[in-house]
Amino acid sequence: AINVSIDKYSIVIPQDFETDLASIPRYLWSIMAPDYSNFFSPSSLHEYLYSCPNGFTRKQADDIFYKALRDNNVPDCKAYAMYLAVRLFGISSFAEHGLCKKYLLEAPYKKIH
Repeated sequence: AINVSIDKYSIVIPQDFETDLASIPRYLWSIMAPDYSNFFSPSSLHEYLYSCPNGFTRKQADDIFYKALRDNNVPDCKAYAMYLAVRLFGISSFAEHGLCKKYLLEAPYKKIH
């Protein structure tokens, strides 16, 4: 599992959650490889929030993604390019009403006091 703290939330991405590591088209891999270690956690987090938003909006998921990229030392220009890509092209992948109850039972979002 991947544990992430964002502002007042603790988010746990279950170990069995499947990700495609940022959905970066193969022709861009020479510029921005999806398996670059600094992209892994933020990309998995973003994909999880898109699949199982549990009340987060798409904009919040994208903002969290950008913050996670920067927190993982992804250079600002690459982080911003990835942020713009999800803002421009991510709408079709966002499951607005997705709750992923299986994952909520295992790892609910909890407010950090």
